[in-house]
Amino acid sequence: MERAVIIATDNRYACGMTAVARKCAESVIILAAGSAALAESASHGGPDKVVFLELGEDTPPEAVADTVADLLAEMSPKFVMSNDDPSARVLLASAARVLDATVVGDLVSAEANEGGFSVSCSVAGGIALQQAEVSGAVAAVYGGGNLDLPTTQAPVEALPANPDELRVIEEVLPSSNMVDLSAASRIIGVGRGVKARGDLAVIEELASSLGAVMACTLPVSEDSHWYPAEQVLGSSHNSASPDLYIALGISGSPNHMSGVKDAGLVVAVNNDAKAEVFKRCDYGVVADLYDFVPALKGALGE
Repeated sequence: MERAVIIATDNRYACGMTAVARKCAESVIILAAGSAALAESASHGGPDKVVFLELGEDTPPEAVADTVADLLAEMSPKFVMSNDDPSARVLLASAARVLDATVVGDLVSAEANEGGFSVSCSVAGGIALQQAEVSGAVAAVYGGGNLDLPTTQAPVEALPANPDELRVIEEVLPSSNMVDLSAASRIIGVGRGVKARGDLAVIEELASSLGAVMACTLPVSEDSHWYPAEQVLGSSHNSASPDLYIALGISGSPNHMSGVKDAGLVVAVNNDAKAEVFKRCDYGVVADLYDFVPALKGALGE
């Protein structure tokens, strides 16, 4: 019986990955490396079985890369997958090596065919899908969404982890003034339509009034140095799924807009009626941001 294996180091997208794997094999196994809570969560992700490698709090998943490689060599699955967690990708690389598998990224869907698999992967910052035929084994980084939890629970089999002598000796937290875009419910993004650094003050006041955090395009960070890389939205840096995203003076490049493709509501303000951003927003305002921002602040009673 053909088996598919999902490598899990956290509990994100387990159900979505299992749904994809079901089209690639008769049996789906989640190989979980981490805590008992992770194994419990994985057992509700829809697999037929969970293989569990328990790790101590100071042992990172990368420490069991050799164990994972040995297990995958024994299982010999033709389809193996992980989410985009950095630790999971390390383990996926170990699996790809022993399985001599073709590695694909941002996989959205796949299904088995006579010679291998038909795969669809997200490309161009999430605005298009690339379809390909792959012969032999596949090792994929998942790029799709999640599904609701199944009602059934799969059995869990604990195996010896045999970790390498790799330990976490210190965790350095970001400074308190750093912005976490992934946790923000409202974001205001600025692009090259902002003429001078001093003009950011009134926009930041608007953000404060709305309970929003500031973000920017890549040029605003790398060329103008107005905000750090942690506040860049786009496929090359950070993604966010706020309830509200207001894009001020942003042209709407695929790189940037893919960073907010999961936003609840996108409002774009640009003085160019032909700007690409208007094709990728829910509401578009053709206006000078220097007129729009004071008007909105006034409407908010500021």
